[in-house]
Amino acid sequence: MEQLRQLAELRDAGILSEEEFTSKKAEILARMWLTRARAGTREGAGPDGSDVPADRWISSVPAAQ
Repeated sequence: MEQLRQLAELRDAGILSEEEFTSKKAEILARMWLTRARAGTREGAGPDGSDVPADRWISSVPAAQ
């Protein structure tokens, strides 16, 4: 979560564009979600707090540029 706060600070300071922020945020959330999934966490394991199957959610994450 600290990474997301720092990312938001960079966006707010004008260092990152909204597009860069959104892309990087998706990467961070995907990494967090995968870590939870590998650990066997099921409840609220989706990036939005839902129980979304990994294959369905990951396919919706934009690829890093």
